[in-house]
Amino acid sequence: MVVFLKGSEFFNWSYAGFQDAARTVGATTELQGPADWDASAEARAIDQLVAKGIKGIAVTAGDADTLVTSINAAIESGVPVLTFDSDSPKSNRMLFVGTNNYNAGFSAGKAIGEKHGDNARVGISLFPGNDAVNQRIEGFIAGLTSVAPGAEIVAQVNDEGDLQKAEQVNTAMLQANPQINVIFCAHGNPATGALAATRNVGRDQGDEKVDVVAWAIDVPILQGVQDGGDCQ
Repeated sequence: MVVFLKGSEFFNWSYAGFQDAARTVGATTELQGPADWDASAEARAIDQLVAKGIKGIAVTAGDADTLVTSINAAIESGVPVLTFDSDSPKSNRMLFVGTNNYNAGFSAGKAIGEKHGDNARVGISLFPGNDAVNQRIEGFIAGLTSVAPGAEIVAQVNDEGDLQKAEQVNTAMLQANPQINVIFCAHGNPATGALAATRNVGRDQGDEKVDVVAWAIDVPILQGVQDGGDCQ
């Protein structure tokens, strides 16, 4: 398994399932990928696994286009490759396993539209190039405007897939755009930072509270739901 954020709680769960499945057929596994978001490093991990004679690869594409060459080279070498969680649709991967990210984003946007109506003013926390993130945002906007055509996407920030960076850029986004009342976190990592950002600007409770829409169920996110209902 090759991931773009080794050590992420979500990918730890994914790898645990991968290991359990492998044991049912007597296969051995390993987890590879960079500890920080780096699509080029993830591509090199694929190349290195092919060079050592690995028998198959499951990869979540940190950047859809950056991984095409490495995925295609692996396929040409006779190594089957599938993508999961985030696709590389221009590659020759065998198949993609994962959520319909557009539909899931649509559901999130519709829920926000139903809650805030045309008053929804949304900031989005993302990192660029990721197919899943792109589809989630596209779906979110469509779902939001389907029930609240007057809603607006006010700003987008690049959190670089880093928790501390997410807090910094979301804090700055809220300070620069006080009309924002929702932060949509388009992937798993920024939600904890976005929650901290709402506290940093004093908008984590009361009438001025900023809702945070999270894309994972990591422990800090579940704690945020339990503590104050400001994380969805």
